[in-house]
Amino acid sequence: MIFSAKTPEELGEAARALVALLDVQPVAAFYGEMGAGKTTLIKQICRELKVLDPVSSPSFAIINEYRCEDGRPVYHFDLYRMKKPEELFDIGADEYLYGGDICLIEWPEKAENHIPFERINVNLQLLPDGTREIRINNTTP
Repeated sequence: MIFSAKTPEELGEAARALVALLDVQPVAAFYGEMGAGKTTLIKQICRELKVLDPVSSPSFAIINEYRCEDGRPVYHFDLYRMKKPEELFDIGADEYLYGGDICLIEWPEKAENHIPFERINVNLQLLPDGTREIRINNTTP
């Protein structure tokens, strides 16, 4: 699936499509350069999921946990500042990543071999005209 958006509000269509996929495959990896809109899209996804907590990038903590209105947890990872992939295991991330709850991962390339192979890959690109292109691929067979 491919979506285009110029404003955060226009990201809603992509966010709704991702929420539908997250019901089947709860892990999503978000790829894109700095400023491509990864955190902004994750905020929209959390809005669609009816997350009660404020959503922000967990750059320094690596992971933020949010709660949905229905009590479900959502785990938001930001691996940008991670120095080595093994840091994921040091914080017990495998319990989150393989536990069946929704996990949204920014900068997954920092730990590619340590996150589930079966996942949703989301590639974001900021085009010269300010439009964000969002490509969604589900790797689940």
